[in-house]
Amino acid sequence: GSPAWRAANWLGRWRVWWRTTFWPQNGEAFSTICGLLPVAVLLGALLTPATLTLVCAAVVLAWLVALWRKETSSSRDSHPWRLTVADAWAQFGIPWMIGCAAMGKSTWLGIALGICLTLSFMGLSRQPLWRFGVLAGQLAGFIIALGMRQMLVIAAISVLLIAQIGLLSAPKSGEAPVTQSLSGLHVLVLGVMLLSSLTVGFE
Repeated sequence: GSPAWRAANWLGRWRVWWRTTFWPQNGEAFSTICGLLPVAVLLGALLTPATLTLVCAAVVLAWLVALWRKETSSSRDSHPWRLTVADAWAQFGIPWMIGCAAMGKSTWLGIALGICLTLSFMGLSRQPLWRFGVLAGQLAGFIIALGMRQMLVIAAISVLLIAQIGLLSAPKSGEAPVTQSLSGLHVLVLGVMLLSSLTVGFE
């Protein structure tokens, strides 16, 4: 057919897909993202170009997480790795980077620490718990604190890491999934994250 006919045919198929597939499955998430996007862009523009870029990336990741979570709700693998990674960066990694940029601390130290702690966040988000990720990210943050020679922070992180190792080494007790309750492990990890973030301020 003519180019006009092919364009009309493609447009018709796209409209059918939008009405029958995309909107029923993802319409709510799409509407939420579209509503938040202008506010996010405005806030980012009031700060710095780097912050604006990070805010836009966070919005895109949040949308992808919503789409992927909808796709996996009916599959056997209810928490694939792509969803874990995107969710961790949307909820923790990029907000960390935004905070560093807003405070003028967007240095390699802050970026490296954010990546390490995002790895720990990923470990907490997995079902079952990804123990290696939980500990590896915090140990990397501990090494950064060593490099900064913040002895009080180092001592506090050491105590929290030892307590975590004890919890992770304990036999499984049939508790609720780690993503559904603020367990003792969550409190300890949050404590390490908070203490590690102090090293950025001491830079």
